[in-house]
Amino acid sequence: MKKVLIMITAVVAGFVVFSYNTTQGHTNPSGAPAQAAGAPNDGGIATGTCGKSSCHNVTATPQADMITSNIPVSGYIPGQTYTITGTITVANKVKFGFQMTPQNDAGQLQGQIVITNTTDTKIVSTKYVTHKTAGTGGQGTRTWSFDWVAPAAGTGDVTFYGAFMAANNNGSDSGDLVFASNLTVTEGTVGVNDMEADKPEVIVFPNPANGAFQVAVSGAKSAISTKVFNAEGRLVYSNVYNNTNTAKQVIDVNAGAKLSAGLYFVSVEAEGISKIVKLVVQ
Repeated sequence: MKKVLIMITAVVAGFVVFSYNTTQGHTNPSGAPAQAAGAPNDGGIATGTCGKSSCHNVTATPQADMITSNIPVSGYIPGQTYTITGTITVANKVKFGFQMTPQNDAGQLQGQIVITNTTDTKIVSTKYVTHKTAGTGGQGTRTWSFDWVAPAAGTGDVTFYGAFMAANNNGSDSGDLVFASNLTVTEGTVGVNDMEADKPEVIVFPNPANGAFQVAVSGAKSAISTKVFNAEGRLVYSNVYNNTNTAKQVIDVNAGAKLSAGLYFVSVEAEGISKIVKLVVQ
């Protein structure tokens, strides 16, 4: 009887090992591990996506236009916040995943990543955005977004790399598809010094900030109301500044005692001006 029990135990142990190895590609429903977005410093499309052997073990296919943004054709403005979106569409697939990162060829993060949907997405290893478990479901398509604060002036072109996975949820790698895509954005030339007197415009800088920041305004025709709201929509700072009637005026805002690290919205209103700018406080 003792020998039989030992043999059964051995068989069960062997089954556990086998099961673990065959489902290895599906152990990351809560997010892809770092270095799986296809960035050059991580191995590129050949070995640096979620299709690598340690993940879904399938060959990644290049595909254009899976990453989009609201950055204008003229380019990003240093310190300003934009929305980056990744979309995958594959008929008959019901499970999806992704990872995106803005980095240079040396692997350095470009700009600042801000998570706007904490239910579906998260940051791993400081420079990669990936899915959470709640962000994997879908019927033939799935979309994820996050905010990106553009880097300092002089950075130049920035490339967003992304890997996107579509699965049939059958418990194996069979039928899984992985795509790699990228988006390169240029640095714009419009800044505080380029603001036009007759064109309503608002620039918040530096961004990210430490609680103290400046608001450059052009085109305002009355006193300037500046309010700061936290991510939950609660007002945390408010002030009204006199209009100096200059073509462009720069307002110093020091709300450091009231702003902890996180995402905020700066509302600027005056006759001729109404704008909300996202601000990151580190």
